[in-house]
Amino acid sequence: MIFLALALFCACGRRAPALAPLALSTPVTTPMGGGQGVIVFARMITAPVTAVSDWDIYTVHVDGTNLQQLTWAPEGDLEPDWSPNGSRIVFRSQRNGGNDLYLMKQDGTNVVRLTSLGDAWSPSWSPDGSRILFTREEASGWTTNPGSLWVINVDGSGLARITSPAGEYDWMPDWSPDGSQIVFSRGPGTSWSIYVANADGSGATKVSTSWGDTMPRWSPDGSRIVFHSGRS
Repeated sequence: MIFLALALFCACGRRAPALAPLALSTPVTTPMGGGQGVIVFARMITAPVTAVSDWDIYTVHVDGTNLQQLTWAPEGDLEPDWSPNGSRIVFRSQRNGGNDLYLMKQDGTNVVRLTSLGDAWSPSWSPDGSRILFTREEASGWTTNPGSLWVINVDGSGLARITSPAGEYDWMPDWSPDGSQIVFSRGPGTSWSIYVANADGSGATKVSTSWGDTMPRWSPDGSRIVFHSGRS
């Protein structure tokens, strides 16, 4: 029987970043909130799950108190990720058509558009706070057409492709804590596997071989990678 699960595997010798969001609405913590931590996440209120327009960004303390709505864009705000120092948030939005990345302060103010590509997804902040790693979908159809990994500086400069998966799709990337490596999911259609590569995209190595492995994130001690799987 096929089921959805979280799995762990060893990544010996590799260091790990602070936790980052696992897909659209999975929380991550930052050392803020009076020492108890703050979670950032995307929430859909009333519409069916296919209605992206009803997603907005929220924060909440790790004890469940002080829920705060940060965005109210009718077109949909998703996939938030904290900056390493907890002062800013990067997220994906459709507020200007397509999918692009935006930055804002931790309280939702000073929203700045980072990309004008129309096809930017799954942002992940670098450990030194200087760059954003993300997926760019350069053809329509997110499960069947190529998508590659790109980086951009937080001031909007330095846009560069770092992977060229040749007919496959790279997405849901995450940095290692020292910035030397990345982990991501690659595959055509639903045949996803987990890969680890150098920070410049070189040396990509498959580290899982099962059906439907996605959403990889390093453990804080660097010994394992957690991921979502459709394996039986």
